[in-house]
Amino acid sequence: MEAKRVQMMDRLAAIDEARKADADARRAELDAAADPRENIRSFLAGFEERKARVEGEVNAHRSAVGTPDAKPADDLRAALDALQADVIAIERSVAEASYFLPAYDSRACTAAVDHLKKTVAEATAELLPRKKFTFSKKKKEATASGTTKADGEKKEKKEADDVAAQLARVGIRTTTTGSTTTTQLATQL
Repeated sequence: MEAKRVQMMDRLAAIDEARKADADARRAELDAAADPRENIRSFLAGFEERKARVEGEVNAHRSAVGTPDAKPADDLRAALDALQADVIAIERSVAEASYFLPAYDSRACTAAVDHLKKTVAEATAELLPRKKFTFSKKKKEATASGTTKADGEKKEKKEADDVAAQLARVGIRTTTTGSTTTTQLATQL
């Protein structure tokens, strides 16, 4: 009985070894025939490396604020724009790789790219805030185009005449005496 059991275990072990050898041979054949750009492991390793580099640069720019190592605003803007371009390139590579990546890895990479975009945008807003919009007062005496106060009065009179002409078309009569304008509804019989 023990001899039969040993023989059966030997046969099963031999079958298992043959199956593993066939699987390894097929895997090696597929790896040799596959496009090296479609290697999931190498893509994910490269993705993580580029992601870590962008995050590291953003953190370096944030930590350099207020120190002698801080960059001038123009250089900082150029550096942040370059980081934004890197994030877009990473996003493009994830989109191109989505057809050979497993669904989970594709979603995880897309979420990581969205997080990178948000991080770079927040760093840009924090390090280079936009100027607040304020209204500026217009010059009343003379403007940049060379118009004067008299020109402005002529323009107002012309606009008033245009309004009067439009009202007349609708059937409303206007009369102007001095600075007072009177309007009457024209009655037609």
